[in-house]
Formats: sequence, structure tokens, C-alpha cells
Amino acid sequence: MFLILGIIFYHTLSESKKEKILGVPEKWFWAIGYSAFCVFIECVLNIGAACLEYPFWNLSFKVSG
Repeated sequence: MFLILGIIFYHTLSESKKEKILGVPEKWFWAIGYSAFCVFIECVLNIGAACLEYPFWNLSFKVSG
């Protein structure tokens, strides 16, 4: 889903450079809206224990000594 979000964002914008939604410039409105949507989805995934954790993320360099 997040892979195609940039494409969705691009196609959401109108041709007008001065378009406003709720008094906010359109580009800012959609950037904030889609960011909030992504955070919401991540929260839902974390609540459902569906977060993507891989064992190799916890690896670190070990210093022998």
C-alpha cells in the first residue's frame, strides 16, 4: 500500500496552484491528510501485532575483547 502512495498523492492534486481545501493550500492539506492516514494504519498494524519485525534488525557489531 505504501509503495503506491506517492502515485495516489500525485493523482489527488488538481491542476490549480491556488486551490484551497478548508482554508489550507491543497498540497499541504493532502500531505497532512495522507501522513495522518499512514500513521493511523501503522498504529492499527502495531495494535494487531502485525508490525514487520525481522530478527536481523536487532543485530549489532560485537567487539571482541
